[in-house]
Amino acid sequence: MSAKFQKIGNRSLIGLGVVLAVGLSIELGAWTVFGLFGLVAAIGLYEIRQLFAGSGRGVKAWLVYGAGGALYAGGGLALSGFPTVWTIAIAVAVGLLGLALGMVQERQNREPVSITAAGLGWSLWAAVYVALPLALLVWLRRADLLWPLFIIVWANDVFAYVVGSSFREEKRHKLAPRISPAKSWEGACGGFCAAIVAGVVWALCNNLSVSLLTAFAAVVAVVGVLGDLLESHYKRQAGIKDSGTLLGGHGGILDRFDSILLAAPAAVLLQIICL
Repeated sequence: MSAKFQKIGNRSLIGLGVVLAVGLSIELGAWTVFGLFGLVAAIGLYEIRQLFAGSGRGVKAWLVYGAGGALYAGGGLALSGFPTVWTIAIAVAVGLLGLALGMVQERQNREPVSITAAGLGWSLWAAVYVALPLALLVWLRRADLLWPLFIIVWANDVFAYVVGSSFREEKRHKLAPRISPAKSWEGACGGFCAAIVAGVVWALCNNLSVSLLTAFAAVVAVVGVLGDLLESHYKRQAGIKDSGTLLGGHGGILDRFDSILLAAPAAVLLQIICL
């Protein structure tokens, strides 16, 4: 087997594993979603801290992990209907654990203790950027919108790649050449159409409003692309290709869930307003 086909095979297996893990968590219920994406949040907070540190933003690990851990635990438990007192207690405990782990990491790296105003702002944004959208997935699972969210995002990603790569390099129109040179308008249009089809099929199979699911798919597809581009922007500023190496050919956790980080809040807003 050639190295090229072996790489494609490894990527396919990893992608299938991610799909199976997400699908199983959705089928088992909100608590399983909370557990799986708690792990995703922990790794994602580490990766975003490394990204921001690599681009000289002065972020502090103790603040990213502490605030992010507390936000995910508190938000996810609250959205699960957990008792308020216990939600606060667990959120504080997780936040303190994250703070301690961050301080240990910074001490091992011999990083300065002081923090600037910019570092404070970027640290808090890193925590919110990763933890809040992943916590909102619990809400979407309870609203029976988590399957369509992921199916639409996956359809968008897969067909954007397939359609975009079907055009020769010189025939493609770059979507955002300074941020992600590989993405094209042709691929974006192909992914968008696939997302709409996925939304319509989901609506028909589940006796839901086709017009509402079409609107849902359209918004999720567009915002998902923006989420992908935002993470690409952060990687480009840090001078790296992938956010991590955990998923082999798929890069890091943020590379796999970057679209979800903006699509999930948009989906929740749509659910509140329209659905």
